[in-house]
Amino acid sequence: MKLTSLPAPILFLVLSGCFGCATILNDDTQPVTFNSTPDGALVKVDGTGFGRTPVTVQVQRKGFNKAIEMSLEGYKTEQFTLENNPVTGATLLNILWFPGAIVDGVSGRGGSYRNVVSIALEPGVGINVRVTGKSNEATTPTK
Repeated sequence: MKLTSLPAPILFLVLSGCFGCATILNDDTQPVTFNSTPDGALVKVDGTGFGRTPVTVQVQRKGFNKAIEMSLEGYKTEQFTLENNPVTGATLLNILWFPGAIVDGVSGRGGSYRNVVSIALEPGVGINVRVTGKSNEATTPTK
């Protein structure tokens, strides 16, 4: 039996199970801009260097939270987690089509990151491990 010989409603259900709202609306990556004061800090995402601040990095959506490191000679290295917010407008549309939630979860396109991360580097040596939230507010060092 050919796929085209299926009745239209069944063909629609079969094909619509192949996508989710976020899978259609979102790319595999999301641009995130990293800034530091002073400029020039090396930005690493999950251990891979992507350039010096200010820099915009295409962060892979799949894999969810990302380990970020920003370092500059003469300043403490900043380490923090870039958190993936799994609830976005596109994922909320999956309420209307539940199989889409499964597809979005498997594809990794369902979440989003903050668009801009700005860090004020502290002079000195060592590492600051920062606790981050899901908002665009500045991060704060742990004590």
